[in-house]
Amino acid sequence: TLCKSLARSTETVTDWNINISAVLFAYRTEKQATTKIEPFYLVYGRPAH
Repeated sequence: TLCKSLARSTETVTDWNINISAVLFAYRTEKQATTKIEPFYLVYGRPAH
């Protein structure tokens, strides 16, 4: 989940905002189990990279 990914990427509970962009990008470009499609692709109609 997003929360678990963010928790793994931060050293303290107060520095989550440093890594939020990278964690969100990773989430948005990963195929989701339910749709088998990347959220980025669903929104923009093209792969992120």
